[in-house]
Amino acid sequence: DHLRPAIDPRLARRLLDALGAPEPQRLTAWADEEARETGAMRRASPVRAACLLHRLYRGEHADPQLLPTLESLVLGEIALVLGEPEAELVAALRRAHGIGTPETSATH
Repeated sequence: DHLRPAIDPRLARRLLDALGAPEPQRLTAWADEEARETGAMRRASPVRAACLLHRLYRGEHADPQLLPTLESLVLGEIALVLGEPEAELVAALRRAHGIGTPETSATH
């Protein structure tokens, strides 16, 4: 009753592309549009979760425990849908945003 179906591959690609962008405007506008269409500002959605993940990548929030949790939720679903390794998606996005991978972050 509380579970939603997995995102479709097209949405997964769009989310991945938007997460890799240096600026958040695409994701922010997307999340705002989704909220207006559904009338649910606080409802959890893959787009809103991706928006928060992008903010973490940009350093707008400093929560070392939240980053891997959101990566697992957002990128784990994208990886599952696209059939790609989650660790590779995490590493690519962290590189795109100039932050260390989980392995290099743990050693510093």
